[in-house]
Amino acid sequence: MKYIIRADDLGYSEGINYGIYKSASDGMIRNIGLMANMPAAEHGIQLLQRLEKEYGRKICLGLHVNISNGRPLSDPVEIPGLTETDGSFHNSRYYRNSGQDLVLQEEVIKEVEAQLQYFIKLTGRYPDYMDNHAVFSDSFAAAVKKVADRYGIICTAAGKYTNSVFPAGNTRMRYCALKSSLPDYDPMESLRESVEIGKQDDPDVVHIFVLHPGYLDQYILNTSSLTVNRTKEVEMACAAETKQWLYENGITCCTFSDFYGTDSEKIRK
Repeated sequence: MKYIIRADDLGYSEGINYGIYKSASDGMIRNIGLMANMPAAEHGIQLLQRLEKEYGRKICLGLHVNISNGRPLSDPVEIPGLTETDGSFHNSRYYRNSGQDLVLQEEVIKEVEAQLQYFIKLTGRYPDYMDNHAVFSDSFAAAVKKVADRYGIICTAAGKYTNSVFPAGNTRMRYCALKSSLPDYDPMESLRESVEIGKQDDPDVVHIFVLHPGYLDQYILNTSSLTVNRTKEVEMACAAETKQWLYENGITCCTFSDFYGTDSEKIRK
């Protein structure tokens, strides 16, 4: 079975960055999504550069498009449907509690472009993939896909959350159930359950198991409802028992680049 084990939220805070760094240097993480608009984005990229230099570890780096944390990279005046009066993004509760899709696609496209261009500025290359953060909206997913298609970047943005198999380029993929917000969350048990469900799929389906590993600092405690479970995921990602279990169950840990390659190097500085 083929699994892409993806770590989201690089750049959210320095504490999160260090947890992701640990999960990649000592653990099984090879796919990482950057929140380009967040305050620790540059710090996160610096840690990945250290990872490559000190460990020779090549990371498949994506753009984790964010419209619900922090401030936009485009002018808030031009995206009033996505922002509060102070210019910050509406938080994810704003979208969850509405009971309808409030995302304005044209405004999101403007912000996705801004985040993509800043990603390129920080890294000197295109992202290896693009997806979306926290807001499960068909309009949000469609906006990310439009920009990704424009640049020939693979996109796995999800709309209303589903575990259905979906096409991503020429590959069929399925998101595993996301349970990290549950109070009794056990990341290893969640992985085991996902593998049992995955056994029912055709062998060519690639499963995406999303983690949010990180350490806690005051910024994350002030701004996120996902806290302690992030630290559990760092421990799980680094545990020798996890790696042995994956091996014993015939799980191949992949990157997006394994299936699509990448021409992002063509603009590396």
